[in-house]
Amino acid sequence: MIDPMFEQEMRAKIVEVIDKYAPENTVFGGWDDAENHGGMCGRFKIPGTYSYRNKIVISFPYARNYSWDWVRKIVLHEIAHAKLPTEGHTPMFREVCDSLGGIRTGADLPYGLKPRFEGTCPVCGKKQLEYSRKPSLYHKHDGEEVHFDWKYIGEVRIIDSIETLRENIGLIHVCINKEEGIRESLEIDPEIDIAEWSRKLILKDGVTLKLKKNSYRCTLGDEENEITIDAMSYTVVSARKKQ
Repeated sequence: MIDPMFEQEMRAKIVEVIDKYAPENTVFGGWDDAENHGGMCGRFKIPGTYSYRNKIVISFPYARNYSWDWVRKIVLHEIAHAKLPTEGHTPMFREVCDSLGGIRTGADLPYGLKPRFEGTCPVCGKKQLEYSRKPSLYHKHDGEEVHFDWKYIGEVRIIDSIETLRENIGLIHVCINKEEGIRESLEIDPEIDIAEWSRKLILKDGVTLKLKKNSYRCTLGDEENEITIDAMSYTVVSARKKQ
């Protein structure tokens, strides 16, 4: 069973590291679900001022799959970018990264993320591992296109019931590019953590869970609100208030 405090504790630790080592006006921007990078650091102008804010975003799949020691190294790598926003991965950047204790590149991580899908050709049996399903992938046999059959082989159990969802509730998170839309749809106060709000909804008595066939998504709600969750990544992807 996943620690129910996973997302909250990881977020708090990341904020603590940023507050300690990053330049002023650097904030934790939240999560994304990217599997091709561990994190990003962007620089944005603060409206109405001449100042800039650094926003660090961390990949939730990386945070979920690595120990905190390695996640901390990823965060420190992004802090080095915040300190040297125009440098890229130059020798000066690597020197700052080393001084902070961060990784220089993703190649320094002990292993890559494990693919979540296995595709099998139904004719010859050839298998292929991918991070996502590839419905268009096919083999040609006797001049005909034979598409692969896909199955999920991820380590985290796909949400198939409310019990599974509650057992892994610590994985519930919201990606930064979804937060504003979800907040507006649910009319939630800007100070409320959407992931925490969603966890409380999941734990309420009487909520219903509907599985969406072939889409790896599920919808869950009570009499007033409804949220849609990606059944593999545990990402809250959309929400609405019921009419």
